[in-house]
Amino acid sequence: MRAKVLAVVAALVVSNGGAFGDARHGGASSDHLIPLNVNGDKRYRQLYEKKLFLTPGGLARAVHLPSDAQVEAAVSVYETNPASAADTKFRVTATEASARLWDCIPSGDEKFTGRRLPSAESIHTLRWDADLPASTASKIRALWIATLRKTQPEQCVNCVSVDSSVEIFSAVDSKNEHLEGQISKKPGKTTLGMVKIAFALMQYARADAHERPALAKNIERDATALLSAVSTR
Repeated sequence: MRAKVLAVVAALVVSNGGAFGDARHGGASSDHLIPLNVNGDKRYRQLYEKKLFLTPGGLARAVHLPSDAQVEAAVSVYETNPASAADTKFRVTATEASARLWDCIPSGDEKFTGRRLPSAESIHTLRWDADLPASTASKIRALWIATLRKTQPEQCVNCVSVDSSVEIFSAVDSKNEHLEGQISKKPGKTTLGMVKIAFALMQYARADAHERPALAKNIERDATALLSAVSTR
């Protein structure tokens, strides 16, 4: 089992006081997601979506874009398309790039530095799939949508993040509207909790079958607690 991205995401959670700790720099946190930065490199987004989005993510999706030499990863929760509603199954898929996708994007200084860009075609996708209990998938979807609906602009204008990696969350609501947001520079309990759950879902997809029931129980418990907190705000 590859643990590269799992270790990075776990470090992000721990370095910020744990999933239920305080904000990165003390003081009031922005315990909400912020609008996705649409001014980023569109070529990069197209590339990581092509490589990592191998299954639907309508119920819930999380993307980890690293700030260092680590690799990009994603986890998606979705339902199958059975012949009847009674046969509906819920699935989770974790994906990870075999090498850093950002390194494939030209920066414009290659002709001065002589740096050769790796080929995107040479980078393959590692993938893990697993069934997910319906109750767990339902809680995750409810949490994602409730949190995404409270997305608002960054409040901490002069904050400098300790870890400048980007964690992106998305889901499709009952009106078929695509909701999307990313973690702020100074996240609070709820958003760090969602990072923890995304990490746990990656771990769940990679785990042995006999380990998954306990992991699903913990994920559902954490999602339920966070959903209750979001709903009362």
